[in-house]
Amino acid sequence: MKIIMNSSPFIMIVMMWGTSSVLPLTEGGSCWANYDTLSGQCVALIHRRVSYEDCCRISGFSFIERDMSTEDIFRSLIMHGGVSDCLPCSSFGKDVCEGITCNRDEVCVARNGQPLCNCDPDCSDVDLDQPVCGSDRQTYTNECTFKMNRCQERRDVELAYYGQCQDSCDTVTCAHGTCLVDQMGAPHCVNCSPECKDKEVQGSVCGTDKNTYESICHLRLTSCNIGKAIIKNHNGRCVGSTNCSSFLCMEGNICSMGTKPHCSTCPQAGCGRYALRALCGSDDVTYANLCAMKRAICDTRVYVKRQHFGPCARDMSHIPPQDREAYFRYYLSFFHHEQVSEPATTALIRRLTTNTEESLTRTGDNDVDDTTNDENNQVTEEENQGEKEDVIGVETEEEPEEEEVAEEMVQKESPNL
Repeated sequence: MKIIMNSSPFIMIVMMWGTSSVLPLTEGGSCWANYDTLSGQCVALIHRRVSYEDCCRISGFSFIERDMSTEDIFRSLIMHGGVSDCLPCSSFGKDVCEGITCNRDEVCVARNGQPLCNCDPDCSDVDLDQPVCGSDRQTYTNECTFKMNRCQERRDVELAYYGQCQDSCDTVTCAHGTCLVDQMGAPHCVNCSPECKDKEVQGSVCGTDKNTYESICHLRLTSCNIGKAIIKNHNGRCVGSTNCSSFLCMEGNICSMGTKPHCSTCPQAGCGRYALRALCGSDDVTYANLCAMKRAICDTRVYVKRQHFGPCARDMSHIPPQDREAYFRYYLSFFHHEQVSEPATTALIRRLTTNTEESLTRTGDNDVDDTTNDENNQVTEEENQGEKEDVIGVETEEEPEEEEVAEEMVQKESPNL
């Protein structure tokens, strides 16, 4: 061993020859004889290309994870008085992860002697060929991919059910629990346990119905009791809000303002693939279909709800008078799913073409025949009942047509607006 002394700034460089008999050369870092606690630097090289464990076993004081060339070591000692990124051997043999709590799907690992939470979900019992659907309505290749994505993106999303994401509970098979639909019509598998045990009560949560629940278990119990899924919006109690600046919506939704905040779902793609089905919004704007209205809500952050199917009265001017009867006959037949009686068609055309602001409702005019009235009354009663039972969300978007949007995926030929 040769020791080189430099009086200013008194740097000691320990050069080792013939140390291969002490430790075998391996892919590793460098071992040092001294550790400056003030600067956190390694001083006095003992051995190169050695593992952390071997360094500390031979009474080394510090270790650098990377292997450094002789030139790099000399330059660092001369210019900086030591080498940075030094790991003291005082932590060797100690579990640095002791007392460290990582998030879900994370495990604690030691990195440079310091604890670090890494994403490492338990995939031991995962069927890698089984796709799963998340509460964000996204389909994942398998449960392991879902867990890793949730961990890496730090998203508060739950596993909804196994299999491709569906539009209703009809084709969903729940391994545990019951399939329920939320306010957007999305199915979820909810565990309907009879009661919440103490170990399941882990802090209050705020649901998408803007109600605070004692725990996620209590939220699920309420979902089962009312027969509709309530999704956890965030941990902690719900906070009152009068505008979108302090209002929280579930993952994938945006907040739009009407008389109060609303959580609205944004279309994931363009609306051109949906069939043309004009409707008049509460802003007196005619939209090509329900998707187009939702797209406008997301773009402007202003809440709009449907007034009636068919164009708004003020948007009739661009339709030639000779085409209006056929135009409305198409929409009315689509709306009622059958041909509407001649008196009803004539009355509705007269109402809109004279620029009155009355709404086009399912109950129709007094001129509508008895068969149409009976069907309309039945639909209206079902909608009213649905509004009374809808306890999910900040304020019901009054859009029972959500289920019909899926039907509109089939391209239909229709007149241009």
